[in-house]
Amino acid sequence: MRPRQLFGIRTAAVVVVVVLCSGWLVFYYGVAHQANDAPADAALTVGQCIGANATIDPLKETLINEGVIEENLLQTKMTNGMCEDMLALISDGTLAQKLLAAQNYMQEIKLIERSMREAAADEAATRGPDWYSSSDESLIRFRTIAQTSEQAPTQTQYNKANVSNGGGGGGTASATASAGGGGGGDNVSGGGGGGDNVSGGGGGDGSGGGDGSGGVELRTQQAAAAASAGEDEDAPIAERLREKVAALKKAGASAPEAAAGSRCSLEVDVLDETLDKLKGMYEIRPLMPEKMRQGETKEAGLVVSPVTKERFGEITQQQRNIAETSKSYIGCVTLTDRMKATLSPWHREELGIDRHYPNDIRELSSNGATTWNWDLTARQSGNLELHLLLRYSISRKNQEFRLVPQSPIYEGAIKATPPESDSTKKNTERAWWQRLFGGLSE
Repeated sequence: MRPRQLFGIRTAAVVVVVVLCSGWLVFYYGVAHQANDAPADAALTVGQCIGANATIDPLKETLINEGVIEENLLQTKMTNGMCEDMLALISDGTLAQKLLAAQNYMQEIKLIERSMREAAADEAATRGPDWYSSSDESLIRFRTIAQTSEQAPTQTQYNKANVSNGGGGGGTASATASAGGGGGGDNVSGGGGGGDNVSGGGGGDGSGGGDGSGGVELRTQQAAAAASAGEDEDAPIAERLREKVAALKKAGASAPEAAAGSRCSLEVDVLDETLDKLKGMYEIRPLMPEKMRQGETKEAGLVVSPVTKERFGEITQQQRNIAETSKSYIGCVTLTDRMKATLSPWHREELGIDRHYPNDIRELSSNGATTWNWDLTARQSGNLELHLLLRYSISRKNQEFRLVPQSPIYEGAIKATPPESDSTKKNTERAWWQRLFGGLSE
């Protein structure tokens, strides 16, 4: 199985138990665990899955401001099965590790969804407006209402059609320009739609359309099925693709959707697997300071080895092999020689961080190390928490980055002591013999 993240599963001490109205999800201190009889397609949010609480808010806001996680990450709908898959990666992690692993997981799902939407749109354009995939049945029902009603269907009728079949699907060329799938409302009124190519679209409220499973889109469930299949990294590419295609078709995807989704899923798998094995790719230099005085400024840095660019070239060749073996021309990853390092405090009022360069993005070089440097200023005393994240570019065109599997590559706290008083400072500045004899005379 591929090592998506560093964390194992551990049952936390029971402190608070909260049973949701459906009675299937039980929360333990900071970590959500499913009941044994919970249906796999039962719905919850990412925040409920990882047991997010108020203590996560300052860190979440920092990561959102840095563009590391999506603003609506914790509100994003997922199924019980997806939650179980994700908890296997992050249940024993810190707050930062949980948030970042959840972001990587949901990014993978949305990349697969995007590839499937593109395949569905292309097939719809090729076969004509009367063709529809398994994800389009709600739109077909909507058309049926239109044909059997004396007047144009109302928004309520459309919503009922959506509910009866579980919400928006892939869409057809004639039903929606984006072929991205609607949420609760129609595309004319702006209730749903395909969304942008990063977030993957969804419902008008940003939560995504439904398929009857509490607002979790059918295509989202299909993407999750692909992500959890074909994970044996020692298996041949053709076999891994076959397993992912089978999982997608079993979940109701059409042949073109299954081919595109499986290719995208395997591209992401191979990236994570390879980068997780890279040793010596980076080094924190200068080392992160352990202690500082309030008002003092110290330097920290990160160095990425020149061999990383060579490894990226090897990964690119692996991606070509996947493309050649896949039956789809639609991929979702274009690895570039760029990386992005972000050093951030949990609380900006406590610790000031100023980078030495205009931005956090660097072009990798095969001739020398790639470096980042920051000045850290302790604005308050106490334990000042911070984290260092490293991401790599998966699309130069869309400015998309993905976290390396080990992120955060540094997470800790600097112990900041109160500033020196004037008398202490003067005493420190005197020569040792002056301090010694001065102390004796006193």
